[in-house]
Amino acid sequence: LPVQVSLAPVLRRHRMEVLATVRDVSEQHRVLEQLRHSESRFRGAIETMLNPFVIASAVRAEGSIVDFQVEFVNASAQAVLGALAAAPLRSTLSQIAPKPVFDDVLRQFARVIETGGALDLREASAGRWTPGRERFIDLYATRLGDGLACTWRDVTAQVRLRAEIRRAAHQFEAAFERAPIGVAMVGTDLTIRRANRSFSDMLVAAPGSLDGRSWTELTDPLDADRAEQTLREVLPGSIGSDQSEIHFRGSDGQAVWVALSATRV
Repeated sequence: LPVQVSLAPVLRRHRMEVLATVRDVSEQHRVLEQLRHSESRFRGAIETMLNPFVIASAVRAEGSIVDFQVEFVNASAQAVLGALAAAPLRSTLSQIAPKPVFDDVLRQFARVIETGGALDLREASAGRWTPGRERFIDLYATRLGDGLACTWRDVTAQVRLRAEIRRAAHQFEAAFERAPIGVAMVGTDLTIRRANRSFSDMLVAAPGSLDGRSWTELTDPLDADRAEQTLREVLPGSIGSDQSEIHFRGSDGQAVWVALSATRV
């Protein structure tokens, strides 16, 4: 039985005795044990997070928030901030973040404390925290007393990859539409998904009028089976590509000899 004992000397009948008061503190011990258990679980969960996690307190001057001081960092945050500060723990935001990044972050962090609303940024520019190219992060911060808890992840690779994909798509579009030869994208059902202008001109068709038409509709009946067989072998990858000469039938009914090259994409 955990108890709290208070001892005090008392003089009684010319004899010095001790007055002892005893109070049961079982409930306090139970609560403290629960807190220690919760804190242990919290630290275990936070330390194993792959994303950096930081708890920071507000630094005030004349009532205004002028900086933030780091109070807790997990292992991931220690690794990231260690490159920016010799001792991340107890360092301040102004020591870690370069200007003008500091001014922007300070303003947004201060708003979290003043309003109580969470900060949720997606693919936000983090400026040049480290030498080299600009970084991008997803960041989430929420108020914690007169401070905040903050976690983030670096999404620079995803942002750059998406930019590369957009650039590649733009280059493809330019090459597809401006190619001086006929180019068509054909689906597994042998339906033309897209045809460029040169292909339409070759068959004396209006731009876009070939989209959605069956590949076999465009070929001369004498070559239809062979053209279909070629595509059905290329599409599943039975053969890598094929080159042949076949008859197309233009919109004006005239036969058009073409050199056909088919490749699976």
